[in-house]
Amino acid sequence: MRKRKKRKFKTFLILIFLLGLAFIFYYIDKNDNDYTDKEINKKLKELGYKEDSINKIKELNLIDKINVYSNNLEEALNKNIFNENCIESYINLNKDFNTIYKLCNLNYNDSEIKEITNNLDSDTINKINTYLDKLSLYSTHNNFILDNYDRYNNYEETDIKKKISYVNVNLDYEFYENIKDSINTNNNLVLVNKYYKLSEDYINIMDNISIECAVRYDIKLETKAKEAFEKLCLDAKELGYKIVGVSGYRSYNTQKIIYNNYLKSDSIKNVDTYSARAGHSEHQTGYAIDVSNNNLPYNKFGSTTEYQWAKDNIHKYGFIIRYTTDNQYITGYKNEPWHFRYVGIEAATYIYNNSITLEEYLLNNKEKI
Repeated sequence: MRKRKKRKFKTFLILIFLLGLAFIFYYIDKNDNDYTDKEINKKLKELGYKEDSINKIKELNLIDKINVYSNNLEEALNKNIFNENCIESYINLNKDFNTIYKLCNLNYNDSEIKEITNNLDSDTINKINTYLDKLSLYSTHNNFILDNYDRYNNYEETDIKKKISYVNVNLDYEFYENIKDSINTNNNLVLVNKYYKLSEDYINIMDNISIECAVRYDIKLETKAKEAFEKLCLDAKELGYKIVGVSGYRSYNTQKIIYNNYLKSDSIKNVDTYSARAGHSEHQTGYAIDVSNNNLPYNKFGSTTEYQWAKDNIHKYGFIIRYTTDNQYITGYKNEPWHFRYVGIEAATYIYNNSITLEEYLLNNKEKI
């Protein structure tokens, strides 16, 4: 009987002891929580957050993610439009609040928002109205054009850089499809090719090339191009090379006659590789000239010493060799070492140094357009 009472007493003592421990831990924890809460308030106030924002930060259990003051975060909290999926963007990106809010609402995550806002200008971002799963990837390429997004996706090329570049110069269309009006028609960067067309009444200011630099008196170029070509011609002459113009400006109707004459003896598929359709010829701009060494026919210019000099020097005068074997997939024309195109020294030097086409210079470098 006495043993049973002792066991009950021991059980009672153990129970009291456990209750005591529970109370002690509860008290410690309670005081610890109170202490942490005070520390949280102090930390957030020192960072610059207002009381309402502090309460919401605690409610959302965000304290561990916040070490700096963010006006964007505070604005999102105060407007009750905070989205936890974009907390890194609100806190760490020094971007316009509305931009982050818009992209977050379109379900872009923090990583995507960072890429998009770092690489696209505000005008482009304002055009985004839906979630585009490859947008952040494409945006890292400086030649990305938002309007071409679907075309990039549909173009069969795995290399993203090439995909964007090729679509930008319209290679996702067949030649002479999706034709647009030429761009830069008021300067020497006018783009004329199988996708960009001049109007029938396009005109430019032309001057006759000096007979010293041409095979006839009536060969014309746009004024700046004419002056640049004459300098090229005379400098080459001093070095022992003869480079003269054999064909400069051609009107829309003249080009139409030339093209149609070729069609009388050749298929349209072949003719399109060596002659431009009316409106699609650079000669109509007055910035293009075909040359020879005045000994061999112009179409043999590629076999001359003059060509060897020209290919590495004409960019110094603002000209490029427009059509080569390497760029035929872009231009659609066979190799024409005799076809010089004036684009200005800056553009010509860039094109030469980077071994690219005028299309790539313009359409893959939006600031150049």
